Formats: sequence, structure tokens, C-alpha cells
Amino acid sequence: MYQLSEIFSEMKLRGMKVPEQCTRIQIPNAREVFNQYCTYVAAQQGHQFTWREDYEPYVDWLTDNHGKGIFAQGVCGVGKTMICNYVIPMIFLNYCRLIVSCYDAKTLSANPKEALTSHIVGIDDLGTEGIFNDYGNKRIPFAELMDSAEKEGKLVIVTTNLDTDDIRRIYGERTVDRLRQCCRRIVVGGESMRG
Repeated sequence: MYQLSEIFSEMKLRGMKVPEQCTRIQIPNAREVFNQYCTYVAAQQGHQFTWREDYEPYVDWLTDNHGKGIFAQGVCGVGKTMICNYVIPMIFLNYCRLIVSCYDAKTLSANPKEALTSHIVGIDDLGTEGIFNDYGNKRIPFAELMDSAEKEGKLVIVTTNLDTDDIRRIYGERTVDRLRQCCRRIVVGGESMRG
């Protein structure tokens, strides 16, 4: 009789599909690290970083993501892009030696193949892209990305100004369900910080 781990190994050797292990992130002193990196990135952009209570879920996620990505929703100008496109990739590179392949939604739509082959993918401004035509076949790259995230254990980091009903209308219930399964939802409210 095989041990369960031996069965998985045997299945892999025989080319059979097995569930991929999710990427687990656990950053020690996550609050201090998050503040330090946000302060640095904001300064690089000519701004001063201001802590918002809505950022607490990012710190909790960095402390232990439990193998899930991020789905950050909120109004424009509340720091979603700065955090998900710059701060988190810097932290991953420095603390975990992991690369986050970041795309804005329009780039994803124009060339989805590259994003679909990455293991850790950041998508900024979901909902601004169009439908991708691949030799006459209409494809929705974000829906495909979420499908592969669920099946292949990809870690996705997504920002959007859309609410959940808009996402359901554009991408369908299946994609919304996969977002719930694969990501921690973080809602950032308040006023835009853009002056």
C-alpha cells in the first residue's frame, strides 16, 4: 500500500494531473515591511505615503496568504495599483525570491499567452480590457487566467474599480466563483489620494 505522497509522485511520473501546490507567503514583521516599502515607492513617485485603515488586510495577507492571491476592489486613487504593481512584487522578490509578472488589463488582452504561462500574475485595472481575438476565436483572457489559477495553483493579484456585480456581468459567475476560491478580497474605500 502506497503512502498518499508516493501516489502523487507516481502520478506525476506517469504524466497524470495532480493538484498544484499553492504559493504560500509568510512575511515576518509584515506591517513594518509593508510600511517601509510603501513609503519608498510613494517617495519614488513624488508622494508621501499615508497609512489607511483599509490597508490592514494587505498586512494580514502578507503575514500569511494561506496560498491565496489578492482581489483588490475600490475607487480610483486609493493605492491599489501602487501596492499590487510595485510594493508586493518588491516584497516577493526580496523576501521570497519570487517574480510577479505584472500586466495592466489592456496588455493582458493584447497578449494573453505570456501572462497565462506565468505562475504569479498581477493584473491591474481589471475591466478596462477588451476581448482578445485569436485567429477569429473570441477569448476572454482574464476568465482563462482564473481558470488556470484554480487548476494550476497560480497566484493572482488583481486590482479593479469594478464592483462584484459588474465583474459577474462581464466575466460570468464561474469567474467570480474562481476569484472567491483563489483570492482574498480586499476592499479599499475612502477618497482618492490624487490631488
